[in-house]
Formats: sequence, structure tokens, C-alpha cells
Amino acid sequence: MAKKSTQPNYFGNLRTPAANLAYSGGINVFDAVSKGAQAVQGNTPNKPKYTQQELDTMRADNVVAANLDASPQVNWGSYSSIPSDITSGWNQKIQNLGSQIGYEKHLQQNMSKTDFIGRSATANNISNMTSVITTKIPQQLAALNEMYADFDGDYMDGIMSDMMDPKDKQLISDIQHGKIKPEMDDQGNITFNGVTVNDLPQYHNKDIKTGGMLTKNLIGAFNRGSKLTENELALQRVNMTNTLNEGGTPSILSVGFEDVMGMGGSLLNKKDYQSQIADLRSGDPMKVREAKQAISNAITDEYLARLSKQASDGYDAKNPTDPKASGVIDITSFYDTHKFEDGSTVSSNEDNTKSYNINTGDNPATSDIGIYLYNNDIMLEKSKDEENSYSIAGTEMSKLDALKIVKAKVGSKWNKMNEKQKREKIEEIVTTTAGAKGYYTVRPKTGGTKDDRNSLKIKIDINDPNSIQNAVNRLYKLNK
Repeated sequence: MAKKSTQPNYFGNLRTPAANLAYSGGINVFDAVSKGAQAVQGNTPNKPKYTQQELDTMRADNVVAANLDASPQVNWGSYSSIPSDITSGWNQKIQNLGSQIGYEKHLQQNMSKTDFIGRSATANNISNMTSVITTKIPQQLAALNEMYADFDGDYMDGIMSDMMDPKDKQLISDIQHGKIKPEMDDQGNITFNGVTVNDLPQYHNKDIKTGGMLTKNLIGAFNRGSKLTENELALQRVNMTNTLNEGGTPSILSVGFEDVMGMGGSLLNKKDYQSQIADLRSGDPMKVREAKQAISNAITDEYLARLSKQASDGYDAKNPTDPKASGVIDITSFYDTHKFEDGSTVSSNEDNTKSYNINTGDNPATSDIGIYLYNNDIMLEKSKDEENSYSIAGTEMSKLDALKIVKAKVGSKWNKMNEKQKREKIEEIVTTTAGAKGYYTVRPKTGGTKDDRNSLKIKIDINDPNSIQNAVNRLYKLNK
């Protein structure tokens, strides 16, 4: 940011040789005026005598100088996010304007008190010029400061909308990095390539707020466990329309074509709406209105379809059907009829129940049951040993919290106990449940991101077909 000059730039015609002599020669001009030129001149040895006209000129120059020193300035420090390349070179214009204000004040002070027209015109000039420095320029700088202060940071953080017009994004970046030199006219109007500050484009971030609200609605529709009625769908349509209208064009583009709901994809395919997106950026009011309406309707239709499906899936989860009737794979039948070649065994008990001893080897995914599940889009995996769980009086807690409670119960005697006594006391108070050794999980083989798939892992008992069947049924709900 350009540094503010500490020395005002006065009009050249106000710095007369006589005024310079007044500053350097030790003459007190105001004393000269009040006591008389002769007395002061007499106290200044080896200096020429000045006429009354010269002394009046020196006095006027000093008054103007004082006015200049008191002229308004711009506080550049208030606009720290604006690059110095933007503000450099403006000090001179502002100082010249301040000089004009100082000169006008001098003229005003020497006008006749009865010169109402002249004094009024001069006062108006002073007010207008002061307003440019104290109001007009700061307002434009404040607008720039607010509009683009976080531009680079938001871009680097990846939260800036990819649906911004590329031309607008480049223009803002060029402004922020000093590649476009702004201009300021004598009235304080700031422009970039002829575009005023008020007409510069805004930048927009991804509409994560609306995306979060929509995701919450989808989750709620599933958890409720009942299908949506026609009236409920109509109400949701109104709510969605109002939400998009409130967010305007940036929100419509972000919600429609960016993954703001964290579902691994956008609601709409951008390739299918290239003409509407172009119309939104055309500046033609009619095309903009029609494009906004078309995209908003498509977003609403797609969102309501997903919302309705979530509600139906929630209903099905609470009202499960026979897996065999619905076409879901039958794990029990596979276990009972498959000829295992990996060492797994299936045997009948005396009560006609089955017992299973499934061998998955080192890699469960390549076992017979692993391949069967894999062919049906389910991945079988073996997880690491589970940690022990701890509880006191039926309340589960971490090992550290359990130890704190034991110490509190024992009190000061704890530090006097040996390790064996401490262990016995812990075993007396804390119930420890050993974790499973190499337990198994199933998850979707495909769909979403790797993190999405891993988050859907369900723990199973490899020797219990019902355990696997229930887990598979739940995962199949994702693809209905």
C-alpha cells in the first residue's frame, strides 16, 4: 500500500520568494502584522526591508499553508487487504485536491462578509472536495476491501464455487494481484478498465449451507420410516423453490452442479445444461430469467425424487420383506448347498440344525464365501482385533476412566498398594470384556468414494448365515 506523504503538496504559485524568506529569515509574520512591519524589520539585522504588500503576501501564504496542513486525508491502513499496486499513485491526486481545498479556504477567509453569493459558492466547492476525500473514496475502498478480502484464501481452500464465470474469476484475480491498474478521476471515481467499483463482479463460494440443509432432510426422511404423501411432497417443492430463489443465481448453480451434499456427485449433469448456463451469464434479462427457472425446476424435481426414495427406503427398512422374494442373495442356501473347496465344513446336528465351520484363509475376499459375495457386489473383509471394553456397574467407559474410578474408590490407600493388590482391586470393580479376535465385516464393493464404502462396513459372524444375510439385506437397501 502506498505510504501517505508527510509533506503536503502546495500550489506552486502560493510559495513565493517572499514566503520562503519568511520561513528562513526568522521573521515572525504574524508578529509583523500585529506590531507593524517597521518594528519587526528593525529587530532583524542585515535583512532588507519589506513593503506592506510583501508582508501581506507572506501572511496569506502562511494561512494557506496552515489550511493545507489541516486538509483531509485517506487512512490507507483501514483497507489492508487492498494491494498497494491499486492505491499507489493516488496520493498525488488526493494531495492536489487537498491543496485546492486549502486555497479555497484562503479565498473564503478574505471575502467580504456581505459577498453572500461568492462565499456560498466557495463553501459549496470546499464541501464537495472534502466529501470526495472523506466519503466518496473511502466508500469505494471499503467496498473493494469487503468484496475481495478473502478471494485468494477461499480459492486456496477449495471452497470457491467452480460455477463462477471464468472471466469474472480471472478479472478479480488480476485486480487483486495488481495486473489491472485502476484509474481515479478528479471527482474520486475509481474504475478498472472503465468498470466502476459498484459494477465489478462478486465472487461466490459453494453453497455448503443449503447442501447441509438438504442432506439433513434426506437423512430425516429415511429415519422417519414412512413414505411421503402428495401434500408433503407439494410442501417440500414450495420450500425448495423458496430456498433457491433466496440464494439467487450463485446458489442455483452451486446446488445444481456441485457436490454440496457430499453424495459423491451433483444433482444435475452440467453437460445437459450448457445452454442454460450460458444464458445465465449472457446479461440478457429474459434469457437469465428463463434459464434460472429451468435449472431451478430441474433441481427441485431431482431433489424431490431423491427425498421420496429416501422416505420409501426408510419405510422398507422398518418393514422388511422376505429376502428371497425380493431377489436378495440367500446366504443360508449357499452355505447348505455349496461344495466348499477351501476347508469349510457344514454339518447337521441331532436337532436338525446346521453348524458351520467357515475357513476364509489369509484373504477372506478369495475364499468361497468371499467370491460369492464379491460376485453380488459385497466385499468380505477381516478386521483387526477389537480392543477390550470396560464397564463398572453396567456402564461402559474407557480403560482410563475406569482406572480413575477405581482410584477414587480406594482413596489414599492406592499409593500404598503393590501391583498385585492394585490388579486384584481393578478386577474386583471393573468388568473387562475381551474384544473379538479377527472379526469379519461386509461392505459395498462399489459406489461412492473409498471413505464412503469403508464407512458402511457391518460386522458379521462368519459362521452364522443369518448374521451375514441381515447385513447384506441392509447394504442392498442402498441400491434400491
